[in-house]
Amino acid sequence: MKTLGLIGGTSWVSTADYYRIINQEINQRLGGLNAARLILYSVNLEEFQPPPDPKDWTTTSENLVVIARKLEYAGAECILLCANTPHMAAAII
Repeated sequence: MKTLGLIGGTSWVSTADYYRIINQEINQRLGGLNAARLILYSVNLEEFQPPPDPKDWTTTSENLVVIARKLEYAGAECILLCANTPHMAAAII
């Protein structure tokens, strides 16, 4: 099983849903006490506002890349964005 790196907190509500659904699916497929191997980096959305102009994602993208690298350094083999808005930077990450 690979270790997932989750970037969450950009909506803690959707982050909780991703966490729950991923673990439910792993448990349903593998049974027993199985759960996902994952590392969660939860950002504080108050400090991590998306840019007012959707065309200017440079700083936000750079911040997400730093977070993704931290997750990778911690052992994540795959990065998952736990909300729709950060996907604007997915190609850069």
